Amino acid sequence: MSVAPKGSLNARQRARLAVQVDQDKLKRQVDLFTEALTAVDVRDQAEIRLGRALNELRGMGLTRADIAQRTGLAPREVSAAMRAATEAETLEQEGETTTPEDTDLTASATPVEGADDTPESGDTGADQGVGNETELKTPEARSVDPAPAQ
Repeated sequence: MSVAPKGSLNARQRARLAVQVDQDKLKRQVDLFTEALTAVDVRDQAEIRLGRALNELRGMGLTRADIAQRTGLAPREVSAAMRAATEAETLEQEGETTTPEDTDLTASATPVEGADDTPESGDTGADQGVGNETELKTPEARSVDPAPAQ
């Protein structure tokens, strides 16, 4: 839809234009979140690979401090990567991990079942406290008087 000067649009056209702008913005946000989460997955997999290599070096008798110095990583980063690899190995042994290291982690074009934007019928939001303002405590009930000095 082309943008015309505001004076030439009727109310319905302005509303459609506003809805289109909102939809475009929402789609861009979804795309950016998808990209960000994909990058997080890739980073996590890289940290696991790093941790596996560092664990192997540790198994060869090197200290964490020595590994940190030789890799240029902070000791905290070395420990975090080693812990990530150990946790990933534990999950793999339990059969909970389904993403091998060489899997392409790009977003899938296959829609997720139940992931449509329509609310579930009968969803009142009651489980999230929506509409329960009457149950909130009054400020008087939450205030605390200072204890008298003894």
